[in-house]
Amino acid sequence: MMNPNARNRRMLALAIATPLSEPAAWCAEPPAPTPAPAPAPLRGPSTTPTAPRAEKPTLVHRDFNGKVVRLERTPEEAAAALLALDDSVRERIERIMSSRARVLDEFVARNLDLLTKLGQATAAGDTKDTLLLLGEAFEKLRDLRTAGTLEQQFVAVLPAERAAEFKGLIREYFDALVEERQADPSQAETDGQGKRRPPARLGIVIDERLRAFGKEIERAFYRSVYSGELLYQKIDEVVKLRPEQATRIRAWCAEFAEKAGMSPTEAQKRELFLKVLSALDADQARQAIAYLKKNG
Repeated sequence: MMNPNARNRRMLALAIATPLSEPAAWCAEPPAPTPAPAPAPLRGPSTTPTAPRAEKPTLVHRDFNGKVVRLERTPEEAAAALLALDDSVRERIERIMSSRARVLDEFVARNLDLLTKLGQATAAGDTKDTLLLLGEAFEKLRDLRTAGTLEQQFVAVLPAERAAEFKGLIREYFDALVEERQADPSQAETDGQGKRRPPARLGIVIDERLRAFGKEIERAFYRSVYSGELLYQKIDEVVKLRPEQATRIRAWCAEFAEKAGMSPTEAQKRELFLKVLSALDADQARQAIAYLKKNG
């Protein structure tokens, strides 16, 4: 029998990656190779000049040890960047990614406690807690899935020929990851009879999808820090800003983040706090001061 944690992890990530009723091509086992054509009869050299072969676009790059380098962004975004697209299609792709980023940024800003626990569980190697927390995050990110998977959204706006190329790039990337991990003895799994065998393709793809999803959340966190959105959301959570207050304070938070970055000085923090207080009424100011005294 499959380990329950492994099964839960695979089901969770499969739901993130693609609907269960429509598994994407990169999850399926690769087709058997087609036989090479018979060699042509001997003939003299061709006199027709040949153009130099253009390097084929690929998501598969290897480090000095021959290991596949994991992408720093989603495979879909990386694959789309390699396609020859006109401006209108590229704009649609960018709108999809902007919409996705907004959902992730809001999730990060409103779920810092959850993400802190998730980071601690992952660092400690606590698979059970990591799975539970990922499941909670997955539920909170329901809005991310309403329009379909990222691959489905991209394919919907790509011309047919480009869509085929796009899916081929993603398939090639996962093929390389699967081949690498199945060839690694340390990745072997134990089946119900106690025999060691290479991990299944589906499990590898799901694990890699979860890894990429974690990177997306990490990038959203840093975007939110540097844009001041995390700070603004915390202030709004504490004092419940009115629309006219929200506009001013959000702009101040963005300015603060741009100047202070990840290491604000005490003077910068004091300046922002005084600005925020100036925009609050008496009850809101008392709430803000009480929160600051309690939480530092």
